[in-house]
Formats: sequence, structure tokens, C-alpha cells
Amino acid sequence: MHRAHTQSFWHPQDMPPGARVALCITGQLRSLAYTWVQDALRSAVLEPLVPASFMQVSGEQKGPITSDVESDRAEYTSLAEVRRIVSTIRPVGLALRDDAEILAESAQSPAFETLARTEARSGRGASCGPYSSCAPLLLRFAACARDIKKLERWRRAAFSWVMQTRPDLLWSCRFPDLALW
Repeated sequence: MHRAHTQSFWHPQDMPPGARVALCITGQLRSLAYTWVQDALRSAVLEPLVPASFMQVSGEQKGPITSDVESDRAEYTSLAEVRRIVSTIRPVGLALRDDAEILAESAQSPAFETLARTEARSGRGASCGPYSSCAPLLLRFAACARDIKKLERWRRAAFSWVMQTRPDLLWSCRFPDLALW
């Protein structure tokens, strides 16, 4: 399996025409690698809302460490899986970076310096609870907000709605048509 390495792209010209919704997907890609999770997201969110999608994600597949198994080795979403996810979601912007990379960059941000330092020391999300990726997730939220603002400046119009979700949420019902909002 080929590991998905750090990568990013910015394609504002691929935004759906007249998009009123900005969709920010932040977190780990592990669940979104399943086609049935992608299908649920597509039918419940992407098709009815036709959003400009942004992804600030990690290819790392981390989970709770059980008491009988401890490992510092994270598994990764494969490059083929990332390509499949991107072809389904068709994001305007993508940043695929590991948590450690985001935490290292956060040293430049005083607002997250203490939180990031605590996360990096513990390696287990001590600042937000056991097994958390809280600091990297918060930094991804902030990066996604910057991406949305950047696209709003580029298109010279604000979005009517901004929606944030994680790749591991399962959508069991479809959003209503935007015309009803």
C-alpha cells in the first residue's frame, strides 16, 4: 500500500457555480476511505447542498490505545483511497497533513502554543481527553476558516452558510433543498 504523503491543492475554479454553502471537512480520513461512508455523505450532504468543499485532513489512522496493545506506529490512508475520496467530494481545497506536522507549525501561533505543546508531549491528547487529536483538529478548523475566507475574497461574495463536519460522521438523512431554507 502506498502511503498518502503530505499534499495540498487549491482549485477555486472547481467551485460549483453559485455555491451558497461552504463545507469544511476536518479530521482523519480513516472512515471516509469506506465507499459506503462516501456514498452517504454524497447523497445526504453534497447532492442537496452543492457546497464548495474544503478538506483539512490527516491520512493517519489513529484510534484509542487499548490496555493490552500499545503502538507508536500509526497506519495511513492509502494514496488510492485519498484519490477516491477526492473524486467523490471534489473539494476546492485540500490539505493532507499529519498531526505532528500541524503541531510543529503551530509553534508560530501563540493562541495554540500551550495546547500544542501539551498535545505533543503527551502524544495522547491529554489537553482534550484521552486519545484525542484535539489540538490538530482545532488547528484544522482554523485553517479551514482561512480557506473559506480566501475563497470568499476570490469570488467577491460571502457564503450564506458554513458547515463543518468530520470524515467519520455517518449521515442517515438527506438535507432539504436549499430553496426551503
